[in-house]
Amino acid sequence: RGKVIGSPGATSSGINAEYGIEHPKQLHTFRRGKLFNTFMQCYLVGIQNVLIGFRDKNGILRSLQNYTLPQIEDECKQYWNKDFYISFLNSVLSWALPLVAEGKVYHLEYLGGDEITLTEVPDPDHIPQFFKDHVLSCNS
Repeated sequence: RGKVIGSPGATSSGINAEYGIEHPKQLHTFRRGKLFNTFMQCYLVGIQNVLIGFRDKNGILRSLQNYTLPQIEDECKQYWNKDFYISFLNSVLSWALPLVAEGKVYHLEYLGGDEITLTEVPDPDHIPQFFKDHVLSCNS
């Protein structure tokens, strides 16, 4: 699986893709899935540039491609719309805000349709310190 490498406030990030793109269906899946997830993660924390590495089936890196968020959004406009998902996120967070307590950590999960769960995380020690620091800096 690919993973985003970066921290909130960084200007660039990296991700590695599972395999190179050899067929139209792979391109469709890449744009609809991996680029969508990458775009949203980076957009929400302000990362503007993404370096994507494409590996072959043996795991060997074969090529790199740099994307800006506007490039990703333009390339994927037939698959998804950023504004729709940001509006959805705004609605979910507006619903959750009155249910949470300051200083607590929660797990929010969308289960599809109109079903959402919000659960307090009993042991938030697994949360990276850079993320805790970023949240605290946003609140000050």
